[in-house]
Amino acid sequence: MPFAAALSEHPLPTEAAGEVIGHVLEALGTEPDLAVLFVTAAYAGALEDIATATRELLRPRTLLGTTAVSVVGGPREVEEQPAVTLWAGRFGAAPTPVRIEALPTAEGVLIAGMPDDIEPGSTLVLLADPFTTPIDAMLEHWHEVRPDVTVIGGLASAARGPGGNRL
Repeated sequence: MPFAAALSEHPLPTEAAGEVIGHVLEALGTEPDLAVLFVTAAYAGALEDIATATRELLRPRTLLGTTAVSVVGGPREVEEQPAVTLWAGRFGAAPTPVRIEALPTAEGVLIAGMPDDIEPGSTLVLLADPFTTPIDAMLEHWHEVRPDVTVIGGLASAARGPGGNRL
């Protein structure tokens, strides 16, 4: 599976986006099956513009992204400073993006949006907002209902309260 990753700490979000997109384009080319974008809180307001540039220039089949308190690229981790990181890879098939919601009910939490046709042995990349997603209940539900689906990912972590993270 070919992949590429890049990290930029440029103080201007437009320049940082250009650096990571340019690096991934040089290393991998256009139209990867999946691209994952992370920005620190300093760039949260620019995430939509960075995602748009990534979509237009890299043209990934699926793009995921979120804000984070720290980002990793190669051997470096940047915490609480302006930074953007981009990972992209080819799998031979485009991932299927889904929007999953946890809805409170009298009996607990109802997980809505999980497709019924997920192949056994598949992997779900989950990015969630910890202020709006009961992640423990969601993971317990998936383990009970779909133990054959591996869940990987993480929590948006740039905000200190509800409404501050971007997905």
